Amino acid sequence: MLILQIFWRMFVVVLIIQIGIFPFTLLLPNTPELIAWLPTVYHGITGIVMLLTGLLSRRGLIGLVKPQGIVMPASIWPRIDRYFSIVFLLLAISNACFVVFGTESQWVRFSVLIPFPYIVICTVIVSLMVSRDIMRIEREGA
Repeated sequence: MLILQIFWRMFVVVLIIQIGIFPFTLLLPNTPELIAWLPTVYHGITGIVMLLTGLLSRRGLIGLVKPQGIVMPASIWPRIDRYFSIVFLLLAISNACFVVFGTESQWVRFSVLIPFPYIVICTVIVSLMVSRDIMRIEREGA
């Protein structure tokens, strides 16, 4: 259940950030190079925003999304933001590497097949890490 709740919150945050960026990209000319670099920009900005909120906020960006059912110590939410900032910055770096060093067909295969499964796998890993952190905090507090 924790995995689904964290994934849902992360999805809402990413959707809000990318909806805020997307309209401005429609003003740019549609060249193949620009289209290839857009996921790098999207993932990079998402990673930077999540890193900054994870470092500067008490609840973090993902902690601000309020579906019912999760009770966690407040110190966990910024960690989740920092974990996901690493995930999105790695996506941005890997997309940039495919744009620079790969062919167009390799970039298309990467951008279609890799990001969603990567985010799902990282959500499971982050949820396991958070569960471990929650158990550690409960042991220290009890």
